[in-house]
Amino acid sequence: MQQESVGTFSLDDNVWQGVTITDSAAAQITRLMQQDPEIKGLQLGVKQSGCAGFAYVMDMAKEPASDVLVSSMVVARYFTYR
Repeated sequence: MQQESVGTFSLDDNVWQGVTITDSAAAQITRLMQQDPEIKGLQLGVKQSGCAGFAYVMDMAKEPASDVLVSSMVVARYFTYR
C-alpha cells in the first residue's frame, strides 16, 4: 500500500519578498485613495474558498489590521495578511 504525505507551509519558514504591481495598478490604487481621504491603502489577502482551497481577496483599507505586513511603493501603499 502506498503512503502519502502532506507537506505544510509556514510563513515563519519563508522570507517575505513583497508584491510587485504594475504602474497602471499603482495609479488606480492612488486614484481610489484620492476619492476617499480615509482610505490608507489596498489590503491583499488569501482566504479559504471552494474546492481549490484558496482565493485572493482585495479591499481598500482605512487602517491596516494588526496582523498584516505593511509595504509601500512610491505611489501606492498596500497591506498583506501575515
